[in-house]
Amino acid sequence: MLNKSGHRFANTLLIIFVLTGAITLMSAGNEAWGQSCALNVTKLVRGGDIGFDFTVTVNGAILSNSVLFDGQTTGAALGLGDEVVVTEVLPAGWDLRDIQCTSPGVVITELENGVSATCVTQVPDIAECVFLNVRPAGIPTLSEWGMMAAAGGLALIGIFYGLRRKRAAA
Repeated sequence: MLNKSGHRFANTLLIIFVLTGAITLMSAGNEAWGQSCALNVTKLVRGGDIGFDFTVTVNGAILSNSVLFDGQTTGAALGLGDEVVVTEVLPAGWDLRDIQCTSPGVVITELENGVSATCVTQVPDIAECVFLNVRPAGIPTLSEWGMMAAAGGLALIGIFYGLRRKRAAA
């Protein structure tokens, strides 16, 4: 059982905890209103374990340069009307096969080797883009061409002997 001073102390602690929580929520809310959108870019690589250089710019100013490997993510937070451009530098022998984006409140425009995103809503929204890179099929080597020519020659010889045998039987 608490006496009167114990109740006052408990009530004072309760008020302090409630006020601290309210101040924390208010400050978090103010930060959320300042950054209403975000763009996250995830890298998918098929055909090798290689890093790809990405540049992220916000309203024309470079925010970051990073190297992403398969499954890694980069991105930026946006305020209303801000534009983020994410571009990748393709290493020799690699193609940017596809960019898939989902963005209810962010306008996404595909660029050469990247995307541009503009925040058009005050409701917090996150756009997600996935960049898929693949190593293109190689040109056959001389030995592969030789094997294809040999297979074609054997097929022609087989057809020739098949027709000859059919004529002999008739």
